[in-house]
Amino acid sequence: MIRRRNVPVMLLHGVVLDRGSRISLRRQLVGHLESRILGGQIGPGRRLPSVRRVEELLGLHRNTVAAAYRDLVQAGLARTRPGSGVYVRLPSGSRGPAAARVTIQGSRDVGIECSDEDLKTALAAELRARLAVRVSPVCGEAPSVRLRLMPGDAFLRGIESLPRPSLVSGISRSDRVHRLIANAVLIHGGEGIAYLPAVPGNRDQLVRATRLARLTVADYEVLPWARNRLNGAVVPLPLVSACSWTELTLHLERAGWSRARRDRSRKSAERSMQPSVEVP
Repeated sequence: MIRRRNVPVMLLHGVVLDRGSRISLRRQLVGHLESRILGGQIGPGRRLPSVRRVEELLGLHRNTVAAAYRDLVQAGLARTRPGSGVYVRLPSGSRGPAAARVTIQGSRDVGIECSDEDLKTALAAELRARLAVRVSPVCGEAPSVRLRLMPGDAFLRGIESLPRPSLVSGISRSDRVHRLIANAVLIHGGEGIAYLPAVPGNRDQLVRATRLARLTVADYEVLPWARNRLNGAVVPLPLVSACSWTELTLHLERAGWSRARRDRSRKSAERSMQPSVEVP
C-alpha cells in the first residue's frame, strides 16, 4: 500500500517552478508534466498525483493544479476517472505518447518499435549515427530497452546561456519532437526565450529560422539535409535520455559491441554531415 501511495508523488521529483517568471505557474507545471509524458518518463495508464498532493508538495493553489490537469486532458495526454483521479491517457493512434522500444539483436544490429512513425525515423537515424549500428524493425525475443526521451544536456545548457530575448528553432518532421523541444525551451529558458518549429519543405519557416534564431537544432534524421541547405550552424539534437543511453550501451557491450569501432564510424558519419552547399 505504501508503494502505491508514493508512486504518483515521485512523478513530481525534480519539478522546479520559477515564481518570479511572467510565465504562469500553471503553464510551467503543464510543461514539466507534458515533457515527461511525451518523453516516456510517465507511462500510459499511470495516475498523476492528486490535486491536494501537488498543492502540498509544490506550494501551488489547488485551482492552479486543477487547471493544469484540465490542460493535459484537453491536449489528449490525460483523462479523468471520476472518483479515482487523473491518468495518463493510453495512446489511441500513431501520434499518441507511446514509448519507443529498442531490442538488441546483435553487436551491430538493433530493432526499433514506436507507434509514431516520424519519431521512429528520427530515433533510428540517431541510433545509426551515434552507435554505428544497423536498425531494423523489432523482431524476436531479444533483450530490449524502453527509450526515455529528453533533449541532450548540451542543448539545455545552450538554452540557459542565451541572451534575452532570443529565438530557438528546431527542425524535425515529428510533431512530438517539436513538443519536446518547446517544453525544454519553456522549462530551461523561461521568459524571453521563444521557440520556432520548422519542418523540411516549409521554406518560410526555414528562412525565419535561419535569419532570426540564435540557436538552431535538428534531429539526426534531418540533420544532414539541414546543414547542407541552411546558411549557418545547425546543432544536432540527441533525443535519447542519458539514463536510457547508458542502459542501451550496456546491453550492446554484452552482445560484443565495441566503443572504439563506434567512435571510428561516428567520426566518419560526422564528416559526411558537414555542409557542402550553403543556400539560405
